[in-house]
Amino acid sequence: MVRYLTLAAVVALVACDTARYQKPISFPTHGTAVRTNMAAHIIDPRPPGSRPVPVDSDRAITSIERYRADDVKVPNAVETSPSVSTATPADE
Repeated sequence: MVRYLTLAAVVALVACDTARYQKPISFPTHGTAVRTNMAAHIIDPRPPGSRPVPVDSDRAITSIERYRADDVKVPNAVETSPSVSTATPADE
């Protein structure tokens, strides 16, 4: 009896598998302009600037030790020139 119930369950499950008989979804073909826009907007996962930067290990170790000892070198203050508006209104 169990054998017949198992066989019926297998047949019922196989009958539910209709996905392999369906026609796959076809995607529309894109023109050159769309492909150019896609290429411009897709980010390169490994750009050339993401390569490891060679670092002097002795200098890195002393920097880490200074940071842990709270003896960090404070950079010089950078000042910019004052901004001056030279634009004239268009109505004059």
